[in-house]
Amino acid sequence: MVNAAPEFPWFVLWALVIGLVPGLLLAVAGWRGRRLDDHPVCRDCEFDLFGTPRDHPEKPVKCPECGTRREPRVGNRRRSYRLMSAGTVIAVASVGTVIVWGSGRYTASQLAAVKPVWLLKWEAVHAGDGGAAIALGELTDRVTQKSLPASTAEGLVDLALTRGPAGDPALVHVPRGNEWDKLAVTLMRSGLGTDDQRAALGRSFVETWTEVRPRVRVGEPVPVRLRQRALGGFVSLGQVGLQLEIHEPGAVFDVERHVLGISDRRGVAGIRGSGLSGGWLGTTLRPGYGLPRGLGLGEHTFELEQSFSLTDGSGGAVLAEWGQRETLRFTYVDAGGDPVRLVRDPTVGAEIEQNLSVRTGRVSEGLLLEHGRLRGMLDLARVPHDLAYRVEIDFAGRRWPGNNVTVNRVPHGHSVGLNFDDPPPTLSDGDTVDLVFTPDPDAARMTTDMTAILDHAFTIRGVRVEAAP
Repeated sequence: MVNAAPEFPWFVLWALVIGLVPGLLLAVAGWRGRRLDDHPVCRDCEFDLFGTPRDHPEKPVKCPECGTRREPRVGNRRRSYRLMSAGTVIAVASVGTVIVWGSGRYTASQLAAVKPVWLLKWEAVHAGDGGAAIALGELTDRVTQKSLPASTAEGLVDLALTRGPAGDPALVHVPRGNEWDKLAVTLMRSGLGTDDQRAALGRSFVETWTEVRPRVRVGEPVPVRLRQRALGGFVSLGQVGLQLEIHEPGAVFDVERHVLGISDRRGVAGIRGSGLSGGWLGTTLRPGYGLPRGLGLGEHTFELEQSFSLTDGSGGAVLAEWGQRETLRFTYVDAGGDPVRLVRDPTVGAEIEQNLSVRTGRVSEGLLLEHGRLRGMLDLARVPHDLAYRVEIDFAGRRWPGNNVTVNRVPHGHSVGLNFDDPPPTLSDGDTVDLVFTPDPDAARMTTDMTAILDHAFTIRGVRVEAAP
């Protein structure tokens, strides 16, 4: 929000000289009043001290009314309420005239361009959403234009930390939180703030946590999921998106550190407060790779170390860096433990079938064939039970495997990707395929939390294939 500053408002200056200043002087004169005599008067309670004997030769006389011992004021005074009223009327009239005149000539954004920083900071915190957004936009513009003294700009970092979403999570869910976000990112892009301050701002844009399957059969891989929820995707026209990167997360058993084999970077996506969440592809601790050999039955504890950086777009400058260490536990059970139960519920199964669709993003329903791979999205309007499926393509009487689909129970809609890296070689644009969904306990066991899944196989018939241009 860059607005041209208005020309100097000479009318405002004349209104101050002719109306506001004289009015205030009259009001002050009326408040002081006219002196009636030269009696000594107590400065605290205005008691007339005339005739009061001095009880100490080197100290002012003590007021018999309130006990104050201060140098008295000379003369009783009588306030002039006429002067006070006249001065107040003149001052208010001049200010009102300026407001009426200025509102017809300048927008709120233009007026913000001539406001002092202290007033903009006050409006950013105390004004309504509209006024706060304008004030924050003006502060952001001044940081971008480097028109603020260094100490003032550094002070805005503290303001963003204490008054923005980083310090007040309630702002995550209101529009002005986006304006605070813009200011915070602009401050980080300008290199302002200490490393700790930038890290605190960066952490306010994304929440990260780690999940581990609490019970695993002895000797089998231990599923671990590193997840993130985008609290602030920083969606704004003309702005470069932020990128959250994770660097070499590792599991530490005693003093031995094992680097986890997952992707090393992920983009922050979603709008602040939307509750959207995503996760890096889950990894597994396997014996000899991320997991010490010879661990027996019982509980085992390890530390998960992660370091993050928030960058200015993909491959851009680093805006903030921070680390995180979590203590995680899992229990090895015997070969008959940790089962995944199959739950039969025909009503829920019918509901799932009725409230799902397949899309490519380009057409309402179907799969996209591109570079020898088949892609799509499975949309569910509601997920009333945990689901774990093995997905296959049925085409010309044969089946080709795809990815596993695992979806946790959620009260709202959910989408999950469908990927077929080796689809039927003869598949072409306009063909139709059947998608076969088979309950898969093994897929559920590779999640961190599923212990019971819906036992309901089904097929989506006649799914259209569209070839990429």
